[in-house]
Amino acid sequence: MLQFAVALLQWLPRVFVWLVVPIACLSILLVPARKSRPHAALGFMIAASISAIFLALATAAFGYICCDQARMLFSILLDFRPGVTIGFALALLGSIVKPLVGVLPMLIGAAATGSGAFLLRRGTKTPALPASDAATIEEGEPAL
Repeated sequence: MLQFAVALLQWLPRVFVWLVVPIACLSILLVPARKSRPHAALGFMIAASISAIFLALATAAFGYICCDQARMLFSILLDFRPGVTIGFALALLGSIVKPLVGVLPMLIGAAATGSGAFLLRRGTKTPALPASDAATIEEGEPAL
């Protein structure tokens, strides 16, 4: 299971770049045209949701790896003295930094696409009912 978590942390940033970045770029190209802004907002929402799913998977894998390493550090602390454990913890910290740097593009991508979707959806004014379906009260009719 640990090997799967490590492989997941290695491959998720690559899959993110090949899946989410094209969706976001296409949505950016749709923004200038006024009629296609709702489609661009939908594209940003899709990219943000995929980013959130990838972030959840990366967080679960990273948590599993950290729990395994914490168990290992506790075992070393019980078997050896604290000086050895601190040296080993610093060495482990160096190996943890690389997967965290791989998660940064997903975090930035989720924030940027979510913000873009929010700003585009906020700017579009859609009527609650189309004009043909709107009920009108004429003069002389009792209001319900």
